[in-house]
Amino acid sequence: MARTQADPEPAARAERRTRHDLASRTGLSDARLLMRELGDGLVRLRPNWDELLPALESLGTVRAVTRNAHVIHQSVGSLGHAHVREDMGWLVGSGMDLRLMLGHWHHALAVVARDNPMAERGVYFFDADGSQVHGVELTSESSQGAFAALVTRFRGPRLTPEFLSCAPVVQSPARRIPLVDIVDLRVRWDAMGEPGDFSDLLAHFGMTRLNALRLAGPGRAFSVGVESGCTLLEYIRDEALSVEVHVANVGAVQIHHGYVGSFREADDWWRIRNPRFSLDLRRAGLAEVWVVRRPTHRGPVHSLEWYGFDGSLLMQIFGHRSTGGVEDARWRHLLGSLEGDRTD
Repeated sequence: MARTQADPEPAARAERRTRHDLASRTGLSDARLLMRELGDGLVRLRPNWDELLPALESLGTVRAVTRNAHVIHQSVGSLGHAHVREDMGWLVGSGMDLRLMLGHWHHALAVVARDNPMAERGVYFFDADGSQVHGVELTSESSQGAFAALVTRFRGPRLTPEFLSCAPVVQSPARRIPLVDIVDLRVRWDAMGEPGDFSDLLAHFGMTRLNALRLAGPGRAFSVGVESGCTLLEYIRDEALSVEVHVANVGAVQIHHGYVGSFREADDWWRIRNPRFSLDLRRAGLAEVWVVRRPTHRGPVHSLEWYGFDGSLLMQIFGHRSTGGVEDARWRHLLGSLEGDRTD
């Protein structure tokens, strides 16, 4: 099948998964692997986020890629509006919605080599240890001239192996559940009024997200089997539900708004496709799936959340909410149907 702009090319996705697996097997970071394979095909860019992020708009239609160890999220669109405030950033445009934790953005590399098997031409961003936090890839509809101008404008010092100062970060196991007042935890949970209050709750008790779910109690959170979670993805497709799909790593959260499209299994991956969005989930990396209910001033918000074996949050799915913040009743009903599959 001919490659089209709207459908991220299958070979490129396979290469991206292979590159990430190769980095894991060799112990090399993503950046070091690109340096080894591409050499002069890479250009180091100055990490001036206040100027570089807004300049991405000039590239036109691009493919934004955010991934973690087991989920890859790709969206096709334009990066229209960039806003940076201290260590936080936002990139919003046509088909794009990204939240950036810039404290984990230390390096930027431009892939200028053509027809290479390691990465599409574009701009890639890395943590201090060389782990990729986000990628902006050129497509057939991108402005090649604007890309060349961006590389010239932000070209940094010569790229050498020493530019990465840290060893690759090794994920630590999920922390044990701390001793907490469960009654107080649940009272504070029920008193939440805004989405950000959940982070404040975790900080107050010094606990991870997953441990909070395990102690939340009936009516707030329950776990289901991984297979049940994947079956729900098929129901989302069949019912043509509009949802929000959040995929995160330490440096970025990428959000898809809308329908999910086709769903199929291939090898060890579940794959979701629509013309401007794709999602790849590695089955072997999915440890737990939770249904979560959080109160807000505009009514409860329900999510389906996927966690890895190290306790890290891999993906969240939320139902569509109206302008007033009211959640789609069909989404609530769909998640409620999983009660019979609970495993906690």
